[in-house]
Amino acid sequence: MTNLLLENFINEINAKRENAINEAFTKRMEIIKNQISNIDTIVNNFNNQYPQGLKAEVVENGFKTEVDNRSFSKKRFGGSLPSVKDEISYSSFILVLSKRIKNWVENKMYSGGGYNETTHEIFTFDSIEIIEKEILKLTKFEINQVFDMYLARVVDMVAKIDYCSTIVKCDIETFDLNGYPTTKILVATENTTECEIRTTVKWNCSKYGKIFGQYPTTIHNQKRNGEKQTNNIFHVASDNFNKVWTEFQAHEKNTKLKRQIANLEKEISDLNNDEKRNPKYVAHQTKLKTKRIEKLTSQLIDVRAFRDIGQSLLREVA
Repeated sequence: MTNLLLENFINEINAKRENAINEAFTKRMEIIKNQISNIDTIVNNFNNQYPQGLKAEVVENGFKTEVDNRSFSKKRFGGSLPSVKDEISYSSFILVLSKRIKNWVENKMYSGGGYNETTHEIFTFDSIEIIEKEILKLTKFEINQVFDMYLARVVDMVAKIDYCSTIVKCDIETFDLNGYPTTKILVATENTTECEIRTTVKWNCSKYGKIFGQYPTTIHNQKRNGEKQTNNIFHVASDNFNKVWTEFQAHEKNTKLKRQIANLEKEISDLNNDEKRNPKYVAHQTKLKTKRIEKLTSQLIDVRAFRDIGQSLLREVA
């Protein structure tokens, strides 16, 4: 783990995780506390805005809402009825509370009998301590996933540039957090190649109306001996691009083969750990899968490895 080229860079990025988690957690809790304190306003506004929706009313420490007891065909062809639950769960940038709502409310049936006889549901807000615990857990999981994805993308790009010519500089020039790190990183190599690696956030809308984010990692201002270049960075940084490109393709093929081998090895392990399986069947399948592994292994291409310029640190964080 010592003397890794990207150690300082990765450690600097990881040092920003805690602040990102705290900021996201604080913003989410502000919205949730505001919802709880203004539940009567939210319910009244909903009833006024959706007179044909499921009626709701405020109860002690929560709200009560009608249940959609229409037949399956009416629900299918008439569409879903608006519910105040949607107003509570879809708030600002808290994109997951609608899926996690049962983590912070208690769902109680208002009337007895079977499901079809239920007329209302009562939702009561959990204690603020439990809410904070759940939201903090969720926020840590999401922010860590974002940072892990960001680091994996950038380190993969830097590793490929280093494969063309050894990296001698990797500095963070700018860093902002807009749900996803947006950065500009300055890179230089031994053969005087320079470039900027930029990560950005782009929001798009699918044909179904769903908003989703894209996080491109792109190369800009590539130079060689101080002169701007128009070719891609791997071409610019390579003294023998044709050889390097062929090796890149070999690495991609090896990655696919190793993934297939790992899946087969797992299948063999699962078979041998399944005590209910017929031993003869297990032996036969193991023999077939082992032969397949041997064939895939023979197809692996002998090519020089990428230097470890940060991957071990990424694995340690994960």
